[in-house]
Amino acid sequence: MILLQNPNEPVPTNPIEIDAAIVDMQSKLSNNISWLTQAYGRAYRNIDLSTGERIYFPEIYLGEQSNSYRYLNVTPDNDKTGQCFFFVQQENISEFSIGQNSLLTYNVAIIFSVNLKLINETLLSTEIYTQRLISEVRDYLTRRLMPTSYILTIQNVLTRFEQVFSEFNITEDKGKNHAPLQHFRVNCTIQMREACPAPQTVVGVNSPPEANKVLWLKADEGVNGGAAEDSDFVYIWEDQSGNTHHFSQLTFNNQPQYRKNIAGSKPALFFNFDNLFLQNTQLFTAQDFSVYAVSQQLVQDQQTGAVYALSVTGFNSGANRFYLRHGKDGSITPRFSTVGANEISLGDRNSDINVDHAVRSGSSIDGYRNNVLKGTITYGNILSDLRHYIGNWNNNRLIGYVFEIIVYDVAHNTAEQEQAVKYLQTKYSLI
Repeated sequence: MILLQNPNEPVPTNPIEIDAAIVDMQSKLSNNISWLTQAYGRAYRNIDLSTGERIYFPEIYLGEQSNSYRYLNVTPDNDKTGQCFFFVQQENISEFSIGQNSLLTYNVAIIFSVNLKLINETLLSTEIYTQRLISEVRDYLTRRLMPTSYILTIQNVLTRFEQVFSEFNITEDKGKNHAPLQHFRVNCTIQMREACPAPQTVVGVNSPPEANKVLWLKADEGVNGGAAEDSDFVYIWEDQSGNTHHFSQLTFNNQPQYRKNIAGSKPALFFNFDNLFLQNTQLFTAQDFSVYAVSQQLVQDQQTGAVYALSVTGFNSGANRFYLRHGKDGSITPRFSTVGANEISLGDRNSDINVDHAVRSGSSIDGYRNNVLKGTITYGNILSDLRHYIGNWNNNRLIGYVFEIIVYDVAHNTAEQEQAVKYLQTKYSLI
């Protein structure tokens, strides 16, 4: 049974494919757009013959409750600040190979009804501002919606009442599309593999653990304020954890480059020569932490730059340092290191995209490559983190790509590690 309406009860129960995508979009729009007070799920066209007329209303299916199948009217004469519902127009199988998953494509309309007066009465008296709301919706359906297990492409946006509700025979429509009441419709296509994960699985795949996240750098968001173009030099890499721990480099000769399509369609930052990012804010004070990084070493030089490093005062600060680095030759493999011989080899140097992570708990650090434990070191000193580096570290150059770095101020348990690594491996098509 699939229950798609917005309130706490009923709740979604294991939707798949397009319904899973709708639940995901419904949740993200509800949580991020302040004026959207009611985000419904999939709507249907219901026939009402009680008056002898065949009338179609957009309605939300609530599933079977108390041995009856229930629908709820979604009326276009909006009495809330803002509402929306999803109308699935068509399902297509755009690709199919024997023994492989089908590739499904859906035509979906997202229909919004808003009361402009309730949203911003002052703005209503000075201008027609529906386009502002449309712009915000477009932003969340594209840039801010990602990453997802489906691909959403906006086809067009309609604002004429008869076009917005073209599939629904709405009676008494006069006056329903005059300020302060407005309606608009976003037509889009949604593409996904057949039988995509249910929401509880999607959450694990599409996002890393949220709690105790102190740093989240990802090349598909926040590079040069989100305005980076291919081959641009990068002066700021904005933290997406909500803590504003941005990494910056204002010296042009030390700036890495933004590269748009490295892992499939995923971007990365390219480090070479003296490229270096520096961050001097203390991210956390606890001794326990978890660090995840996605990177790719280009085997073209014998270098050992840091994908992520922290130290107490500078490049060489003795015992108080931690770094994930690439190996500089065949005998020195990629490592999680603290000092001297306290190193964990992560495997032979290669040019693959790898997910490396380390978890410090108490006096021990476990190092992993692609979620396989590679070693443990005992390390009793307190790791201070007053200075953070990405790139040229201790006069060694990082030559390669950095896709994503996530840091937590706690030691993750096995389930949390699996969730973070699976999110990264799925995102970069490593599984």
